[in-house]
Amino acid sequence: MAKIRSPNYLKLVIDGKRRITERSLEAFVLGLKLQGVESEYFRNLVRSEEADDSQVRAQSIRRLVELRNESARGWAARGAEIAPV
Repeated sequence: MAKIRSPNYLKLVIDGKRRITERSLEAFVLGLKLQGVESEYFRNLVRSEEADDSQVRAQSIRRLVELRNESARGWAARGAEIAPV
């Protein structure tokens, strides 16, 4: 199981002084207790921002849009108004 060693790491990420790497990504998912769609969304969000490869970035953005639209359809089915992207 991945573990973030520094309790200050999240603050450094938020302040833009550190990046979430592929190596630290799982530690964040576990630490934030993300599961299912939330963990998939977070992983793709990080990859869309941090990927050096433009194909990986584009694939992550496409998946974020898919997840957003799936979520919007679910909310709409329950009567909420969220417009798909």
